[in-house]
Amino acid sequence: VVLAGDCYTTSEMMQHPEAPAPWRKSVPDLQGVSDASGLAVLPNLPADVKQLSAEHAQFQLPIDGNGQGRKRREANFKLIAGQTNYLTIKLEPKERSSISHY
Repeated sequence: VVLAGDCYTTSEMMQHPEAPAPWRKSVPDLQGVSDASGLAVLPNLPADVKQLSAEHAQFQLPIDGNGQGRKRREANFKLIAGQTNYLTIKLEPKERSSISHY
């Protein structure tokens, strides 16, 4: 499983609309790949990171409804600066649930 967060700013996209979309811009310190036991280490996440996503060919994060009508597949958490933080996420088979807007 690949764990990662977006690494872009909206202002960059507006200032340089001709540049390729940065959606898949990766930063090694902000992503990790799980081992055979399912453990992934993300060693240098900034303390203000609050969400992550997971990518896998057969599994996905469960749908997270934020109470405002938006649905996403992101894990939300709070980091404490200067400490080792732990987060457990559970993935589900991709066919289990879908997000539809209509």
